[in-house]
Amino acid sequence: MNASIPAGAAGSRRDPLAQIALAPFHARSYTNLVFLLLAMPLGIFYFTFLVTGLAVGFGMIITLLGVPILGLTLWGSWWLAALERKLAMGLLGAEVPPMGPQPFRSGKGFRHDLEEFLGNRVTWTGMLYLGLKLPLGVFTFAVAVTMIAVSTSFVLVPFLYPLSFIEWDGVMLWWVDSPAEAGLCFLIGLLFTYVSLLLLNGLAALWKMLATAALGSPRFAVAAEAPAVVEPVETAEAPQA
Repeated sequence: MNASIPAGAAGSRRDPLAQIALAPFHARSYTNLVFLLLAMPLGIFYFTFLVTGLAVGFGMIITLLGVPILGLTLWGSWWLAALERKLAMGLLGAEVPPMGPQPFRSGKGFRHDLEEFLGNRVTWTGMLYLGLKLPLGVFTFAVAVTMIAVSTSFVLVPFLYPLSFIEWDGVMLWWVDSPAEAGLCFLIGLLFTYVSLLLLNGLAALWKMLATAALGSPRFAVAAEAPAVVEPVETAEAPQA
């Protein structure tokens, strides 16, 4: 008797090292790169929003305006975290649990909505994620731009080799003045591009884990996946003759 292996089972047993090695040839590597390049400008915006809102809110806490400003800052950060959740799911392929119900839209009264909003873990972890976006975004943006610049410089050498040279911090390291040297630079550029994409995918994986942990709550995923209870409909029995 011959046993057959389903196609899905065979695909699930693919060597993880092979998946990592082929990652630079997948579209996801380049959506990851877009996410990393957007991290710093978005981080600057989030940091400015949070610092301004919290500073003004706490500074005016002794007046009647401080509490509403802090409330608006919390409410705005929730929606910015929702935007980040969409970016992480769309660009990184992260499977982020739901954030919970939209704030102040349950129709059960302001007090109920406020308690639900402040008691939602994502309200606070989402704000923390926004605050971390700037320092982490600056690092990942700098790494991504550096690797792109170095890779592109080597790859373009064959097209500019009569005028090409490699220097570091103003010190001339290599003057490329022959087709053979230009071809060698091109090969080095391809190799560096491949390695760079692998490293950038690793950074994107860290962002993916952070977004999954901070921008969603598993308890809302369980609630969303719970099957609805359908009550049986009682039918009246026809009288017997």
